[in-house]
Amino acid sequence: MPFPFLIMRKTSIILLILFFAKGYSQNLVPNSSFETILYCPNWTSQLQNIGLPWSTIGSADIFNSCDSTNIVGVPYNGFGNEPAHTEIGYAGFNSFAAYFTWGFEYPQVKLTDSLKAGKKYYAEFYVSLADSCYYACNNIGVYFSKDSISVLTTPPLSYVPQIENPHSNALTNKIGWTKVSGYYTANGGEQYIVIGNFHDNANSDTVFVGGFPSTNNWNRSYYYLDDVVVRLDTTQGVEENDLMKQKIKLYPNPADKNILVEMNASLYNNINISIYDYTGAIVQKTIIKNDLTTIDISSLSAGIYLYRITDSNNILQSSKIIIIR
Repeated sequence: MPFPFLIMRKTSIILLILFFAKGYSQNLVPNSSFETILYCPNWTSQLQNIGLPWSTIGSADIFNSCDSTNIVGVPYNGFGNEPAHTEIGYAGFNSFAAYFTWGFEYPQVKLTDSLKAGKKYYAEFYVSLADSCYYACNNIGVYFSKDSISVLTTPPLSYVPQIENPHSNALTNKIGWTKVSGYYTANGGEQYIVIGNFHDNANSDTVFVGGFPSTNNWNRSYYYLDDVVVRLDTTQGVEENDLMKQKIKLYPNPADKNILVEMNASLYNNINISIYDYTGAIVQKTIIKNDLTTIDISSLSAGIYLYRITDSNNILQSSKIIIIR
């Protein structure tokens, strides 16, 4: 086995600097976007082995673009095709299996500081349903614990999450990422978070999203996970402004000759949308100056492309687009 190496991204440091520059309190989640790894993953169930300090209850996975087998690669892997929400890595976990009781996995990590009694904390993370799944599960939540949870005896975990995705926020999106977020007033001493579905099959809020039901493993809900945040809630005004900024729409998707990008352009500087082919090469780049921009894509061949909307400092949105002819 080769000597383990540590992969770190300069952009992680840049994003961290920007995070503090905007007035946010410190993110208490270490390796929050799963970019720091001991070595390149080459198979499933390796989150707790190489995505330190993350551990897993069950056998959650870690993905990175360095994987050349496409089993646990980014964006292509054995579960589907999805670019990272930010940078080049993410985790993945089962949250539901239609015909089995073992379809539960839970990424877990120790926070960099324990929560303080009576203080209000904000938590958020992003999930994307794997392309190969027939079901979506809307019950994904966060459990804050004083102690590490090491054993899953009878699934699911018998804890009540303090933050849980609301029913109105359907987690059916396979093209792009959906944010799950909420607030929690700490009892004090909580130092671990566990993410997953804490409901049994009978009480899980599931949606059949396509495919042909059978008894194979894809009758389940498997989610990619990225950009996990827990921070002291000291900047609600900033948070409201960020919610305004996140309202970026790209449509139609699939598209033929044109796509539209709808956003509040006045909140940003130097906005661009770049479209990449499957090799990662930029095939088209367009400047966005208006709240509604029409982009001509008629010169591109039919297929699946990745796009990324950026401003001077940040990746505002990153996902895939399907072009049809």
